[in-house]
Amino acid sequence: MLAAETKGKCAYCESKINNVAYPHVEHIVPKMNRRDLAHSWENLTSACPVCNTNKDTYFDESTPLLNPYVDEIEAHISAKGPLIDWTLGDIRAEVTVRKIDLNRWGLLTARAKRIEKIREMLERWNASSSPLREILAGALMLDATEGEYSLATLAMLREHGFISGS
Repeated sequence: MLAAETKGKCAYCESKINNVAYPHVEHIVPKMNRRDLAHSWENLTSACPVCNTNKDTYFDESTPLLNPYVDEIEAHISAKGPLIDWTLGDIRAEVTVRKIDLNRWGLLTARAKRIEKIREMLERWNASSSPLREILAGALMLDATEGEYSLATLAMLREHGFISGS
């Protein structure tokens, strides 16, 4: 059920977990801090082993990590190509990016490859005409939203005017 909620992706780095490891049941608020939330569905998500290990038992009530279910993530962090950046002055976002290490080398490389694949799909869409163009547009959006690294792929699609929005 948790994997379905996150589309099989890590709730933090957006990597497809089953491609490289077994998913970890992540306690958003560590159970050592709030035992009463240990089995609360609202406190559970799916995370890759690296993000879960990096987060470890971090918990600070005044500066909690961004919660992928509660916080509007794109209001706090954004993708600049494969790099994950935070809004200037947003301490929670900075702590989240740095604590989980969302810009670790492996993620930067994987995001760059993913962006390139989406770019190739965008080129194919751009060169096509109806009705193939509409079919490719639907496939491109599905792939960008359901696949790995949606934050980065959707940012790239916005940058090229394929989709609108902030």
